[in-house]
Amino acid sequence: MVYSIPRKVITTLSTLLRKVIITALSTLLRKVIITTLSTLLCKVITTLSTLLRKVIITPLSSDTEEEVDEYETIIERSGCAKEHYTLEDCYHDNNRKWAKCKDEMNSFRQCMAIQATKR
Repeated sequence: MVYSIPRKVITTLSTLLRKVIITALSTLLRKVIITTLSTLLCKVITTLSTLLRKVIITPLSSDTEEEVDEYETIIERSGCAKEHYTLEDCYHDNNRKWAKCKDEMNSFRQCMAIQATKR
């Protein structure tokens, strides 16, 4: 016995299948785009932060009412601010993996050792 599927049923199933495939691909594409944009945005923010630290160095006069960040003051007074920021940038550029920043860490340690002997 041979069964015949009506043309209307085939057309309806075909239309539904197209809609399901389009919806699935659309959802997948949105997720890929959002992930990519998020990653790019993080890299842009990190790069801008690095550039701002390197370019904008404004001394604070004693009569300004700006609040001085104690942490930044300690870093600047250590004598190893450049090495500190280089190490910090490396850490953030490498997704917080210290193992990829060995050279920067050694440079920072050497600077701190030299500064310790000066005191």
